[in-house]
Amino acid sequence: MAATALGLGSIEGDGLDVGAVVEAGGELVGAGDGVGLGFWQPTSSAARATTPKRRTSGDREWTRGTPRMVGAGQTVRRRGACSRLPAMPRFPRTLTAAVALGAALVAVPASSPSPAIGLGPLPACRLADILTIPRGYDDWRITLVDWILSVGPDYKPPDLVSISEAGLTGGGQIREVAFDDLKAMAKAARANGTPLGNVSSYRSYKTQVALFNSYVEGSGFDAAITFSARPGHSEHQLGLVIDFSAAGSSAFVSGTDRTGRWLARNGWKYGWLLSYPKGKQDVVCYRYEPWHYRYVGRELAKAIHDSGLTIREYLWSHYTTVDPKTGEPLASAEPSASPGVSPSEPAPTTPTATASATASTSAPAATPGSSPATAPARVFGLDPSVVILGAVVAGSVGLLAAVGLLRPRRRRGSR
Repeated sequence: MAATALGLGSIEGDGLDVGAVVEAGGELVGAGDGVGLGFWQPTSSAARATTPKRRTSGDREWTRGTPRMVGAGQTVRRRGACSRLPAMPRFPRTLTAAVALGAALVAVPASSPSPAIGLGPLPACRLADILTIPRGYDDWRITLVDWILSVGPDYKPPDLVSISEAGLTGGGQIREVAFDDLKAMAKAARANGTPLGNVSSYRSYKTQVALFNSYVEGSGFDAAITFSARPGHSEHQLGLVIDFSAAGSSAFVSGTDRTGRWLARNGWKYGWLLSYPKGKQDVVCYRYEPWHYRYVGRELAKAIHDSGLTIREYLWSHYTTVDPKTGEPLASAEPSASPGVSPSEPAPTTPTATASATASTSAPAATPGSSPATAPARVFGLDPSVVILGAVVAGSVGLLAAVGLLRPRRRRGSR
């Protein structure tokens, strides 16, 4: 009976017993079709009858092999008791192979980060003063500021609270929306033996003017813009940023000290992400700052963390709806049901009111606003393209399995 190699694993036919040790050279031999998942099983008495055996006393030794499958026979020594696995019927064996192959092919793409939705390409780092959209106080998760985009001079969050009440040293203020998760993170850091402190948190537009000017005076404009934001462009003005230190210290954490390493591993679990990672200056425009963390909420933080993107990349590609060249609003992928009020514009009076492209001097007023747009729906936690691929693979393998079941079998003992 000729033999054909097929499937993921074992040879159906005479071959090695489970537990046998190969001593002599030669290639695998046996009679029958090569299918299955790693089990050796005989197919016919005729095949077994053709197998020459040589036995010795003590340890049992024999040579076995039938008309050539892939080479000559092997000398096999069995040490101690061995057992032969029970035969597996053809259908369950083929079905198992199909399921294993489909799962293996689906698992690889499923583990890859989901692609960005894409509202536009990420602009290169250049200096501009375009009012960001969205920028309502209730759009805090998805409001982006960078070298190009600004929240203007009038942006001041209405819900600032004391950081010290969350269990950090150093004082300062943070938005109330971040308080509970900050408190939970501070508690976890203390339990780890790396309690947290604050060097700098919320800064007003006016404070940023004085700070940035001092950096320009000391280092020059070209250097200052790489480590300090121009007024209106600072994440600190959002009231969602903390420059962390170890508790009781006024020095920033580093990427190598215990506190900095703990934050890098765990901050995203509490909604806090590093804004300016190492090696990403060409993407985020600023130098590496291992102490500068922005709060975006746990759900969005996990999505950004899992994507492998920076905050700037993710918000640009998913939520930012302003033309980076003209400052004109762009159509949103998923329009908000209730637009939040921006700090640089009057409250909308009609459902079609849009954000102004220039800042006004009126005092901002916060009203209930929109929530961040959501990513495309996932099926069983997987990207839809992955599910489709898995279905195609499973269907193809199932078809092959059906063809194998319908193949005529040879009569027992035939050659």
